Amino acid sequence: MARSLVLLLPLLLHGGVPHLGNDSGPEPDIISFGFTVPKEPNMLFYLQRSPNENTIIYALKLTTEGTIPKEHPIDVYWRRYQEDGRRAELDFIQRTFAYGVVRRTCRQLLATRS
Repeated sequence: MARSLVLLLPLLLHGGVPHLGNDSGPEPDIISFGFTVPKEPNMLFYLQRSPNENTIIYALKLTTEGTIPKEHPIDVYWRRYQEDGRRAELDFIQRTFAYGVVRRTCRQLLATRS
């Protein structure tokens, strides 16, 4: 029961189910709490924090053939709404210790456990 409440509490505080991305381009929508809702191509999800409206975007990378690359399938970057709305890459500390994504295959995970 406690685990269910912990998972539901952020949704209740947010006001519903988190917005999932679409392919309509980078034009943002404004919603409650003053945060901008990003609309990024291939966006999987995004993170926003209370200090400012800058947003971390997690987007699926696609090859020219429309397949997902094996080595780096997810692109993680800042959308700097508080400045000029530009895209900015995560720095080393942010990518390594906070917001980055590490990809491992099931085979790699099983090999590290034995």
